[in-house]
Amino acid sequence: MTIKKGVNWGELVAAREDGLVARGDLARELGFVDGVTIESKQWLRLPLDLIDVVAVDEWGRRHERTFATWLEAGGLLRGEYCIVSSTSFVRRRRIFSRAHPNDGRLDWLVIEPSMSMRQRWGFRRRTRSETHLPHPLVDIGTGPTMSCKFSHPVTVRFESSVPIKAVVELTAIIRPDATVTHIPAP
Repeated sequence: MTIKKGVNWGELVAAREDGLVARGDLARELGFVDGVTIESKQWLRLPLDLIDVVAVDEWGRRHERTFATWLEAGGLLRGEYCIVSSTSFVRRRRIFSRAHPNDGRLDWLVIEPSMSMRQRWGFRRRTRSETHLPHPLVDIGTGPTMSCKFSHPVTVRFESSVPIKAVVELTAIIRPDATVTHIPAP
């Protein structure tokens, strides 16, 4: 069940048994430093959403990936650019301030190819301070699915998977409570 406002998230368990190990942006999202070996007598077992992605390359081949954090398609400084995420952090930057790894929805940001490099640098600078991000050439949205077609092939990069090159079409679907992770209990 996706997390609800004012309701405790997860359950106490004696040991980590299965699921994902929180690393990178997921660890940052859950409030601890990635790479630190943690010893704990009790763990909080947290349900997590997963994102299923189907990418079609320029030769018509389908590529499927499943992951817990985010994907990036295209280039930030020119051309088409898209981020799809289930967490607020993307590459250590808090891009989606209202996102949560168990809220049952995707958050996305799409930059139109006509946005100038100067505007893109300014936009990137504002993401560092988490200031409001409105711009007429940026589409920000949320929902259970997201589809995107690219006029030129792009590379799709993931936090924890091999990139997919020459992608022309992308579909992402959220799967609520598809896996779990553990954090040390207080």
